[in-house]
Amino acid sequence: MPVPYKRVILKLSGEALGENGKGFCHEKFEDAAKMLIDIQKTGVELAGEKAGNLAGPESRKANGGEKWYGADTLMAAIGQSDHLFTPLQLANYVATLVNGGTRYQPHLLKTVMDYTNTEVHEEVQPTVLNTVEVGVSVVDEEGNTILTNSRQRFINRRALPPGRDEANECELLIYGPDRVTPLPPEMRPVRRTVLGQSFSDQLVWFGCGDAQRAFSVTARSVQRQGGFQGSVLAFSDVTGLVNAVAVKEDFVANVSHELRTPLTSIMGYLDLALEDEDQIPPYVAASLRVALRNSEKLLELVSDLLSAAAGPSSIERVPADLSELLSSSLTSAAPRAEINKVQLVPDFPAELPAFLDPQRISQVIDNLLSNAVKYSPDGGRVTVRAWNTPDSLTFEVSDTGIGMTQAEQAEVFTKFFRSGTSRKAAIPGVGLGLVISKNIVEAHGGTITLQSEAGEGTVFTVRLPLPAR
Repeated sequence: MPVPYKRVILKLSGEALGENGKGFCHEKFEDAAKMLIDIQKTGVELAGEKAGNLAGPESRKANGGEKWYGADTLMAAIGQSDHLFTPLQLANYVATLVNGGTRYQPHLLKTVMDYTNTEVHEEVQPTVLNTVEVGVSVVDEEGNTILTNSRQRFINRRALPPGRDEANECELLIYGPDRVTPLPPEMRPVRRTVLGQSFSDQLVWFGCGDAQRAFSVTARSVQRQGGFQGSVLAFSDVTGLVNAVAVKEDFVANVSHELRTPLTSIMGYLDLALEDEDQIPPYVAASLRVALRNSEKLLELVSDLLSAAAGPSSIERVPADLSELLSSSLTSAAPRAEINKVQLVPDFPAELPAFLDPQRISQVIDNLLSNAVKYSPDGGRVTVRAWNTPDSLTFEVSDTGIGMTQAEQAEVFTKFFRSGTSRKAAIPGVGLGLVISKNIVEAHGGTITLQSEAGEGTVFTVRLPLPAR
C-alpha cells in the first residue's frame, strides 16, 4: 500500500516557490518532481505494486478535496501535502540523488547465478530512465556539506584553485556576473544560506579561463521542529543562455552605435534646411518637419537601445531640487498630453531638496510620464505626486489608463516587453523605457514598484534613499 511521505526533499523545484514565496507555479514543481519520483508503477518484478500520488490540483479535485491554492504548491514542494509514495519509489528517489541525477529502472535482482555461484544465468543491465542535469548540495545550519550529488562534485572541481585537488567551499573560485570580480563572502551561495536566506536564480560563475561556467543558484531552507536546520541548494548550468544573451546585446549595441552617426548627420541637414523656411515652398517645409520629427524619434530609440545594452547606469550625484525636475518634465509632456486630451495634475511641494543625478532622474520621470500619457484614453488624468520622509524621497506617477494584468506586471521590467493591449491598440514603443528607468533608480540605491489593474490604471512609485547625515 502507498504510504504518506512528509520529508521528500523536493527543494530542486525551487522555481515553484518563487522569490520570497511569491508566484507559486505548480507546473514547474510538478515537472521537477516527476524527474525524481515517478508516481506510476516502477515496473519492478513484484506482483501487486501500487502507484503513488503527486499532490496537485487534478489529484485534489479527483479525491473530492477543496480548491487548490498557491500556498498548496508551497506545501507540496516541501513534501507537506497529499503525497503518497511507495517505499520503492522513495528508494529510487534517493538513488537518483546519489547517482548524480540519473534515475534507473529498478529490478529485484541484478544477477541470477547457478547453484555453484560460478555461472551467470541472467544479468540485468541498468536502464536509464532520465537524468537530472542539476547539481544538488545539502548543508547544515553552519554551512557544512552534508550531501552532494556527483553533478555538484563535478561543478565544484571546475572552481578549484590552480594546482589544488580539493578545497573547502569558501576557497572555491566563484565570481559575480561580470566574471572577474570574486563574490564577497556574504554573497557566496552557501554563506547566504547560513545567514538564513532563501533565494532564486542567483547568477554566479564557477572557475576561470576557458573552463568558466555560469550557474543559476536556488536555495531553500530546511525547517525542523520550528528551527533552522540547514538548506538545500540547486545549481543549474546556464552558460549557453547567458552567452546567447550577451551576443544579442552586443549585436544591438553595435547596430545602434552605427546608426547614430548617419542619423545625427541627417538631422543636422534638416535643421539647416529649415533655417531658411521662408525661402522654400510650404509643402516642402512641412515634409521636412515630419522628416525631422521622425529622425528625432529614431535617434531616441537608438539611444534607448544603447542605454539598455550598457547595463547598470553610472550616476553622478549633486544637490538638486526634485520639484524642479518634476515641473520641467510636466512642461515637456504637456504638448503630447494636450493632443491625447489627458489632464496633467501636479501634487508636490514647491521645493524638495535632493542629492541625485538630475539628468538621469529626469530621464526616469520623462519615461514614466510619457508612458502614462500614451496609455491613458482621451479624457484621462495623470497625477504626479512627491514627498519626503526622514530617510527617503518618493515620487509617483499615476494614470487612469488601460492598466495591466498580473501576468503583464510580472514582465513589465523585462527588455522589449510590451503588453498585448498596447500592441493591439498600436501604441508606439519598444519596451525599453522601464528597463532603463529601473537601472537608473537602482544605481541610486532606490526602488521602483508598480500597482496596476486592467482597465483601471497604473501607479509607478520611485523611492530614493536620502544620504546619511
